[in-house]
Formats: sequence, structure tokens, C-alpha cells
Amino acid sequence: MIPDFTRIQLEQLSVVPDRPLLICDVDEVIVHFVRDFEDYLAAHELKFNVKGFHLTGDSVTTVNGGELGIDAILDHVSKFFAERTHKMEAIAGSVDAIRSLERIAQVIFLTNLPAEAGDARRKNLTGLGLHAPVVTNTGPKGPAIKFLTEKVSAPVAFVDDSPGFIQSSYEYAPHVKTVHFLQDQRFHPHAPDFDFLGLRSDNWSETHAYLRQTLAGA
Repeated sequence: MIPDFTRIQLEQLSVVPDRPLLICDVDEVIVHFVRDFEDYLAAHELKFNVKGFHLTGDSVTTVNGGELGIDAILDHVSKFFAERTHKMEAIAGSVDAIRSLERIAQVIFLTNLPAEAGDARRKNLTGLGLHAPVVTNTGPKGPAIKFLTEKVSAPVAFVDDSPGFIQSSYEYAPHVKTVHFLQDQRFHPHAPDFDFLGLRSDNWSETHAYLRQTLAGA
């Protein structure tokens, strides 16, 4: 279930069994994705329409309202990551929160993006002052989360903006405390209700406070 290139990265990690673990997404959690993607699209005379959490044929349109096919959209996504991953900007409070949490927990970034953009992602995060390991992945995140939690006896938390990845985490590792992070208010009406969710938040002040308490075992 874990892609081979993801498994290789996971097996190379040094995980401390008795230290709390924070597994954290990057796009729309640590750095802006949607805002920067909209800027990229505008330069190509395209527009992003928030229809939910999945890219669909009408989620990217021309300035005149014409729809793009999903293949064309995915091509633009790949080009966006190739051009902009190394210079994406931090969401307010994210860097300070992660650096604070690193005092009490080990942090691993689990990010879905084209494998060839992995080094640019690491360079971007390092430039922001974040030096935790970065694991690139494709497909559901639950299997990778399960792999990591099996190495840890301490509390584990997972933060992501995608409801699909939040659900995947619960399916494979239900004991992990999950945070659905939605800083872009346009996505809130599309967010499903999860009865297992630890927290849904739109800011790092609230998220930081919850994670400090959770990772401390409270």
C-alpha cells in the first residue's frame, strides 16, 4: 500500500520510540498553496474556482469561463510545483508553531507532491527555518502514518488540510489525534463532519495550543 519511493524514505528515518511524534502536511498547512496556485493560474489567464477538495473539470477555467480538462489541470499543477515549490511562503504562525513543538516532539513532514519536487520542498522549508525530515508521498497517507506510529509508543498527532487524508489516517491508525487545518475560509462549507476529529482549525495559534496539549499526553 505504501509506494516504493515513500517506503524507502520512511525506512531511512531515525524515529525515537518514546518521544511524541507530529506528522504534518505542508501545502495549505505550513505554506500557502491555493493562493500561490491562483497567482500562477492568473499568469496563464486561468482562474481557480473552489468547488471542494478535489480538482475537477470546472475547478480551473479560462478568464472567459471555459472549462479545462482534468489532464490539462494536472499538467498545470505539475508545472506549478516545478516552478514555485522552492519559494512558497509560510502561512502565518506555522513556522514558529513547528519550531516550538519541536522542543517536545519529533516532527516529520509528510507531503504529497511530484517526487521530482521533493528537493525543492526541502530547500523551501529549510529556507523558512524548518529542518525536520520531509517524506514525499503519493496516494493515501494512512499507510505511511501507520508505518510511523508502529515505531512510536508516545502520543502521535497528524495535521492536514485534506479530508481524504484525515480519513485515511483514521482508517489506518485510529489512535492518532487528527487536526483538520483549513486556513482558507472558502473550503469550510465543503468540509465533512468527522466524529473522530480532534480539532478543526483555521489558524496556528489554536492549532499550536491543541498540539502542545495532545503531544504532552493530556
